[in-house]
Amino acid sequence: MFPYEKKTRFSYSFATVPELSYICRREGFDIPLSRDVSPLSGKVRLRSKGGEMVTLQNSLAVLPVNCLDAAEDGAPSCLTERRWIRCAGSGAGLVFCGPASVSESDIADGRLLMTENNIQKYKSLINKMRAVFSGLLVLQLFADCPSEKESEGDLPALFAKAARAAFNAGFDGVEICVFPDSPSEYRSLVSKIFGAVFAVSPENAVISLKYFHNENSPDPDVVLLCDLAKKGLSAISVTAVSPDLACPSNIPQATPTRHPIADAEQLLSAAKRIKNLVPDVCVIASGMSYFKELAPNVAAGAIADKACDVAGFGRMALAYESFASDFLSDNTNRKKVCVACGKCTKLYLSGETVGCPVRDQSIYLPVLRRVTGKK
Repeated sequence: MFPYEKKTRFSYSFATVPELSYICRREGFDIPLSRDVSPLSGKVRLRSKGGEMVTLQNSLAVLPVNCLDAAEDGAPSCLTERRWIRCAGSGAGLVFCGPASVSESDIADGRLLMTENNIQKYKSLINKMRAVFSGLLVLQLFADCPSEKESEGDLPALFAKAARAAFNAGFDGVEICVFPDSPSEYRSLVSKIFGAVFAVSPENAVISLKYFHNENSPDPDVVLLCDLAKKGLSAISVTAVSPDLACPSNIPQATPTRHPIADAEQLLSAAKRIKNLVPDVCVIASGMSYFKELAPNVAAGAIADKACDVAGFGRMALAYESFASDFLSDNTNRKKVCVACGKCTKLYLSGETVGCPVRDQSIYLPVLRRVTGKK
């Protein structure tokens, strides 16, 4: 019996590509794997608003994580600055910052806010990031459900205003992030927001969409995605509606109904279907931090399999400061990788400042101890 077979069926119990490959065959999972990580070094081209192509230096991205570490006015704090500069120095070719709210009604509990009033603070931070990063900086603009003060019809104007501020601050692009309600209403709202953002964006801007895969309705919204692709959408970043599906955990709170690998498989499958649907749009996959030190092998396999153009990492970037550089050089340090333990999620659900208590202990372990009451 192999060592990795001695744990429970739901345990993360593999450390090499052959072990993971064996478990996938045994359980019937279709996870793309590659011993060769060279696909991660591929230069990816994104279409800008004006039709010109923007080239990424590699196929890795830092995804935005809501770390609840903004200053009282919604501007980046010293913790935000530390985190974003670490992400800029990770070696990834694309860095998503944020999420930043487009509405002042959403800035409670440490959320970032992008307005004309705090442009200078963002601009100062971007200048520091540019000192260690020459790739693409994209700010995710986020809207919660419309509040009593703001109707759904106000959101396109709010997004346009925040996008204009983001470009004035120095970002290369923006990402539209709206949580889906009903499919038809979501389609209509996103289309209106995209039109408003597109109208105020400079010609060299990149416009991305955070697309929420619904496990209960696995087929992508063909009408919405094809329409946005025709209108000039640059990229689609694929995640899931369900937090458990979006961030497969190695340490579930209870016995899961299915193996976490199935969640990762579903996210990669969703990205591949979208890539096949809109081949001219850059598709960014997620959920691969679950695979720890084998994440670069899964990412390289997904890119080689044309399931996505770019492999995006959120939790991994919080834990592993140089993850992209090490992935690209096939020199991943298993003592630095995200272990997908869910502790960062616990901090978020508790309304606390989010980071990695395992790999970035000096700042975030005391926060976790305060939440759990454990020393």
